[in-house]
Amino acid sequence: MLTPQPACPECEKLSAVAEKSNIIGEFLDYFLPNKGVVLAKWVDNENEYGENEVLVPAYEYRNETGINNLLAEYFEIDMKKVEEERMALLEWLRSNHGE
Repeated sequence: MLTPQPACPECEKLSAVAEKSNIIGEFLDYFLPNKGVVLAKWVDNENEYGENEVLVPAYEYRNETGINNLLAEYFEIDMKKVEEERMALLEWLRSNHGE
């Protein structure tokens, strides 16, 4: 017997803003650097000059707080919930379709 598909409201929110998010993401990721603009953040890291903070370009911290997470924050999407919903959907597919 098939169980009902799990609800995925956060994934639906993500899907609803995908086109806008992609446009903004392309602008931030490709156009700005071509114009000499780089997203970066200050991080604590004592360097050879005794300074405690350094500026780290976005591509070096993408997995932590990079462009994709900035876009998710802007669109008020919880990426942890998205991942949980994806895992629940995958488990549902496996249990209902014999994998």
